[in-house]
Amino acid sequence: MGYGDDIMVTARVRTVYRQKPEPVLVVGLDGRPLWSQLWDNNPKITRNPDLASQKIVDGPGARPYLDYARMTKSRFAFHTMALEPGEIFLSDDEKAMGRTFVLVEPTLKRGASLNKDWGFARYQAVVDALPHLPWTQFDYGAPILRGVDAVSTQSFRHACALMSSATAALLPEGGLHHAAAALGIPAVVIFGAYISPDVTGYDGHINIAREVPDVAGLKLAHPVAQEALSSISIGEIATAIASLVQRDLQNNPEPQLR
Repeated sequence: MGYGDDIMVTARVRTVYRQKPEPVLVVGLDGRPLWSQLWDNNPKITRNPDLASQKIVDGPGARPYLDYARMTKSRFAFHTMALEPGEIFLSDDEKAMGRTFVLVEPTLKRGASLNKDWGFARYQAVVDALPHLPWTQFDYGAPILRGVDAVSTQSFRHACALMSSATAALLPEGGLHHAAAALGIPAVVIFGAYISPDVTGYDGHINIAREVPDVAGLKLAHPVAQEALSSISIGEIATAIASLVQRDLQNNPEPQLR
């Protein structure tokens, strides 16, 4: 939970704004206004209570995809829901021109369940299997894959601005896959058995999951969940990402891929 949540709430804001086109205030359970760097330039969200005639409650304890009644200290529980892509409003200075690379992110955010971690070595194997692709990885201090162009990022918003020029992306379920959906970037998203695409997946992505309800939401590594991740083959992922790149080539006769 974090930046992905900040992106997801923008879809809810958009729904409210469509019904009444006035700025929306996002507040926590305590009623205090919330703000995220990802809402900068979003004309539908305000941080000023005096300018808001309508509110949305979000934040810790108020995530609509979490079933708080069934959650335990060791396990998250989820609501199945139809998820629409959120919105990220980049300034002209932030926007990059042309789609010139394939983004790969092999690392989960700190604190994420290991049951979502497909494994650094497997991501490396996909890069090795498709060496002709212009792979790029964001460099923020995590280990860097061989054969990729490492690009420094100063913030999550900066990463989103860079990703807006990607041809496709290979990502774990998490903040960046929500950003990809908001920016309209085709993506292969690895879910494993931790959470279902019926909860946080998008129709425009290729969502790779192994449905094992008994281990869904477990915070600590579990052998069954790890086995489910292992069943996702290098070939399956390589084929999926190659199909997205091929689709882009068909849609753009003069591709920007270097």
